[in-house]
Amino acid sequence: MMIITRRPDPLRALLLLLLGALGARAIYPDGHFDRVTKIRDADQLGSVVDEALAAGRTLFVRWIASEG
Repeated sequence: MMIITRRPDPLRALLLLLLGALGARAIYPDGHFDRVTKIRDADQLGSVVDEALAAGRTLFVRWIASEG
């Protein structure tokens, strides 16, 4: 068995990084961040959940790691 290794191509790595960043931006449709609510504490979360339930709406909550 022969294993062939090659030195990483910096241009290829940069291109893949750029395409990845552009692809990540395309995940969210236009206006997405105009329709989201940033939850700052448990009381606010409870209030948002109660409002959605009372209105018969579907609510999707996603936790993401972020500062502030």
